[in-house]
Amino acid sequence: MSDFILNDARLRIEIFTFKASLDKSLPSYMVAMSIESQEGAVFLCRRGYLKNSKGKVPELSRLMIKEAAQYLVDEVEKSKVITLPLLKEKMAHKINRLSAKYKYQLLKGALKESDEELFQKKARARVSVLDKIIKDISKLSFGDAINGQVYLDGLACQNRAKVYSEVFASIEDYEVMPLPNRVRIAGRLINEYDDYNDLKLLKKNGTKGYLFYYYSLGYGLTTHRLSKGSFIASSGASKMLFSWSSSQLSSIVSHAFCVDKETTRHLLNEAQLPVPQGRSFEPRETASAIEYANLIGYPVVCKPLNGSKGEGVVVNIKSDESLSKAFNALKRSVYKDSDVIVEKFVKGKDYRIVVVGDEVKGALCRELASVEGDGVHSTVELMLAKHALRMRNPHFIERSSFIDEDNAFGNIEDHFVDLERVPEKGERVVFGTSCNLSQGADSVDVLDELHPTIKEAAVKAVKCIPGLRYCGVDMLLEDHTKPVGVAAAAIIELNAKAAIGNCEYPVFGHAREVVKAVFGTAAKDNNMPLNEFSNKSLKVKSIIRGSLKNESYLAWANKTAKELGVEVEKVSSAKGQITLLLKGELKPTAMMATRLIVGPSDSRSTSVKTIPIAGE
Repeated sequence: MSDFILNDARLRIEIFTFKASLDKSLPSYMVAMSIESQEGAVFLCRRGYLKNSKGKVPELSRLMIKEAAQYLVDEVEKSKVITLPLLKEKMAHKINRLSAKYKYQLLKGALKESDEELFQKKARARVSVLDKIIKDISKLSFGDAINGQVYLDGLACQNRAKVYSEVFASIEDYEVMPLPNRVRIAGRLINEYDDYNDLKLLKKNGTKGYLFYYYSLGYGLTTHRLSKGSFIASSGASKMLFSWSSSQLSSIVSHAFCVDKETTRHLLNEAQLPVPQGRSFEPRETASAIEYANLIGYPVVCKPLNGSKGEGVVVNIKSDESLSKAFNALKRSVYKDSDVIVEKFVKGKDYRIVVVGDEVKGALCRELASVEGDGVHSTVELMLAKHALRMRNPHFIERSSFIDEDNAFGNIEDHFVDLERVPEKGERVVFGTSCNLSQGADSVDVLDELHPTIKEAAVKAVKCIPGLRYCGVDMLLEDHTKPVGVAAAAIIELNAKAAIGNCEYPVFGHAREVVKAVFGTAAKDNNMPLNEFSNKSLKVKSIIRGSLKNESYLAWANKTAKELGVEVEKVSSAKGQITLLLKGELKPTAMMATRLIVGPSDSRSTSVKTIPIAGE
C-alpha cells in the first residue's frame, strides 16, 4: 500500500500506560493509531514490552513516544493528507530531533557526543512501536485501509471496543492526541481551564503549592518557601504559614479530632446535628459488626476509622456476606490495622461543603463518574474520552482516574458495566464506584443552589471543633435545594485539610475563589494588613539557596521562564546561592516562583525567598 493517498485525513494517536508488572510477558504500554478520511478508516494497535526495574514503561520512553505521536498528529493536521512516504518521512525527522534533544539521557554520557548514529538508534528503539504501526500500514491493501479494519500487533481482530475492553483493567493512564470534543453530561459541559498547560509544569499537587503563593504575591507579600508545599508569607513582623492545603485556620488538635470519625460523630450528635447511626469495631470483630448491622438494619456503610480520600469506604452494603467482604477488603489495604466504622446508609448524593471562618464559600456535589451515550461509540470509548478531558483539569494533574482494584471500593453491590455496548444517545451510564474525587468521581458546583439550612448546619458542625476555621464538611443529601429535615441529610465527615483546589477547578459548573477567602480570613485572624489584591504584571526578586549547580540551574530557570512567558534576569550567582529577577503577569510569575524550589535534577534547592519590588 506504498502508493495510497488518503484525502481530508485525520490522525488520532492514543497512548495507554499499563499498571506495573515484573512479568516480562505482559506489555507495559500500548499505542493505537486511527486514520479517518473521505475514503474510510483503519485502526491499528501495537503493544510495547520495554520495562524498568519497577515493571513500568520507562518515563523517557513514554515521553518520547508522546512527543513523536503529537508531532505526527500535528503534521497530518497541517497537510490534511496521509501517505505512507509522508508518515515515514515525518517519523524519521522526529527521531533525529529526539536523538539530539535526549542524547544525554539516552546514553547517560557514556559515549562520545559525536556518535550521532548511535543516538538515532537509541531514539528509534524508544519509539519503535510507532515505527511498527507505520510498517503495519504499509502491508495493508487499500480496501483494508478504508473498511474500518482493526489490527492488534499486526493481526486483524474483531473491533476497537474489544481491544479496549480487554486491556481496560490494566490501564494506569491514558492520553489521546488530538483531544476529543468537550463532553456534555446531564446537560452540563465539562470545564476547560486555560492555565492547564502552565500548571502542568508544577506536576502532581502543583495547584496546592501554587494557589496560596499566587495570592501572597497578588497581595504584595514576601514569601519564604521551604519545600514544594510549605512557605511563610510575611509583611513586616506579621507572618502566616501555609503547607499544601493547610493554613493556620486549622490547628493540629482540631485536625486530630476530625481524623477520628467516631469522636466527630459524638460531638456532632451532641450538637443535635444530623449524623448516621453507627459505631466502630476492631478489624477482627467481623461477627460483631454483622450482628450490629442486623440490629440497625441494612443497608449500611463500612469505612476505616482514620481513613482519607474515600479509600476503604464501601457503601450500600445490603447483606452479611457483603459486609464480611468489605472487612476482608480492608484487611488487604493500608488500613488493615485500623478500627472499622459500620453505620446506617443514608439515601442521598455525596457533597463537600467548604466552610471558611463562619461562611460557606464552596459547595460541590461529588457524583459517581459517568458518561452519556451518543449512539455511536461504545461505553469504553466514551470513558476514555472522558478521562482524557478530565486529566486536563489542573486539580487532577498526574492523578489518573484509573485506580487499583483493591482501592476502588465504592458500591460493590451488583456493579457491572458492559464496556463494549454502545449506549443510546442521551443514555447516562454510571461506571464510578466511589464519590471521592481522588477515585475518579466528578465535582459539580452547587453553591448557588444550596439551601440556607444546609449551610447553617455545615457552619455549626465546624464550630463543634475548637480551633477549626477551615473545613470540608462531607454530607449526604437527598436534595440540596430543600431544607434539612424535609429531605434526608446527614453529616458523615469533617476534613480539616480539605483540598483547596476542588472548588477552584470543578469538573462541571462555576469556579469559586475559596483560596482567596482562606487567605483573607487567615490574614484577619493573624492581624496582618493586606494591600488591595492586584493581578497585574509585577516584578519580584527571588533568592534561591541550597546545593546548586549554578550553571545548570540558570539554564533550567531560563528554559522554564520561557515556557511560562516570564522574563528572568540573573542578579548574582555564588556558591550555594542564586538571585534572580522575575517579571511578568501575576499568574505565570507565581508559577515560576513556585517552580524555583524544584530546579533541575542536579541541584537541590532548600529555600526560595521571593520579594515583590515596589513600583513595578
